[in-house]
Amino acid sequence: MPFKKRVYFVVFCFVLYPVCAAAEFSIGGGPEGGFSFEKTAGASSTLIAPGAAVAIFSVPEDSIIGLFFHFSFLFPVLLEKKAGTTENKVDLSFYDFLFQASAMLGAGFRFDVGDTFRLNLGVGPEILGLIANAKKKSDFYNEYNYSLSSLSIGIGAAAEISLEALAPFYIALGTVLSYNFLNYTSVSASNVSEEGWAKNYFLFSVRPYICFGWHFEGIDGDD
Repeated sequence: MPFKKRVYFVVFCFVLYPVCAAAEFSIGGGPEGGFSFEKTAGASSTLIAPGAAVAIFSVPEDSIIGLFFHFSFLFPVLLEKKAGTTENKVDLSFYDFLFQASAMLGAGFRFDVGDTFRLNLGVGPEILGLIANAKKKSDFYNEYNYSLSSLSIGIGAAAEISLEALAPFYIALGTVLSYNFLNYTSVSASNVSEEGWAKNYFLFSVRPYICFGWHFEGIDGDD
């Protein structure tokens, strides 16, 4: 079996099937706003990145504990950097492509609040990635290529309150909090490249979102 097919098979067996087989799981998506503060040795930055979120909660029947997944797809619009006493706003129009994505997986908790509302909570590890590319030409140089890829690892939590009056459909307001403490970055500019683990690194982010979704009965459900 080819390597990619093996990966898909493992993901299905250990991630997707348990979600689908649960007696009840919900999936939804909607707009999300990303606000993050990042610090390394000698420098810090603030990033604002709106985008979209996909939230999944899977809880077995007659239980309040299950799994949760949260995916963020963000497009940075504002980046401010500070190094020592120097502060500057980065011109993001320089980049041809700039994208940030996050994946969080962990334990999910579901609590009914009366007959109308439901509280969903989740906590688990997070992987946050950033990709930036630029390819420019000018009168001073024939071509300038720049690329950056960054991957940070940490832990996060999600909380949302959903309106269940329209079941099986629902509307939820929520937020994600994350704290990342490991980062590996690779940067290349024309013939120069550099990569490695960041020193004295941390990133804190807040990502509020609105979710529109629906509930499903799992494969093992009665319906």
